[in-house]
Formats: sequence, C-alpha cells, structure tokens
Amino acid sequence: MGPPELIAQIEAEGGELTLQGESICYKIPVQLKPLIVQLREHKADALRILHERATSAVVGQTLPQGVRLVRCEPKVPPVAIDTCSVVTDPILFIHTTIDQLRIALEQPKRCVGWTVPQLIDRLEQVGVLVTLDTGVQRDVSNFWKKAGR
Repeated sequence: MGPPELIAQIEAEGGELTLQGESICYKIPVQLKPLIVQLREHKADALRILHERATSAVVGQTLPQGVRLVRCEPKVPPVAIDTCSVVTDPILFIHTTIDQLRIALEQPKRCVGWTVPQLIDRLEQVGVLVTLDTGVQRDVSNFWKKAGR
C-alpha cells in the first residue's frame, strides 16, 4: 500500500495526521499503529502529500501569476502579530503618509495599505498630530458600514 492509500485508510478509520515542520504527528486508535509503521517507510512521499494538501487548504486558490509559495506552515492559534517600523527619514515619511491619507479619504475603495485611523496614528508617532473634521469622519464611517466592514 502506498502513502496516499495509507493516509486515506488512517483518516477513514478515525486517525489524524498533521505536519509539524518535517515531522508527521498523528493521533490514532491503537489498532492503526501498524499503518503508521508502513507510513514511516514512505515518509518523504507522505510529507509531500500532506504538505500539498495543507497548502491547498490554506491558500484555497491559485496564487497570482509570478507568485511562488516558498513555505506554508500555519501556526497554532492564537498567533501574536506585531508591526514594527523604523523611520530613517521623518520628513519623507510624513509626506508619504499624508499622501496615503489623502488617497484613503478621497478614494476609499483604493487600498493604501493602512486604514485611516492607522495612518493618523502613524503620523502621530513621528510627531504630527492630525484629526478629521466631523463631516469627514462621518463619511469614512458610513463608507465602511456600507462596505460591511
């Protein structure tokens, strides 16, 4: 029996196979242990099959042309994500961020990489405090409500 059949049989009989880097982790009923021994004999193929399956489940679609997936190993939640930026040219940063803010306000459907509140916060972090007029705040809020976000 080859790796695809072994994997299918293990999962059909209530076993779970997951990837942890280059290791295959399993939770199986005791009676399936002989199948794990057989699967170990085909570890490279089993890893490839499980990796392809995990990647297609995560990505869920074809990647854009020119984009190549190098690694796909989703972490176990919760996953803390932190944003850290270092500004080496504050004046250029301020000009660019104000331009992004202008675009975000004038063309709310266009993506500039940051939300309006994030742009305002980024400006404040480099010493420029700005606020939105009440009418502008209302327009931005209404846009995002209509967009369902």
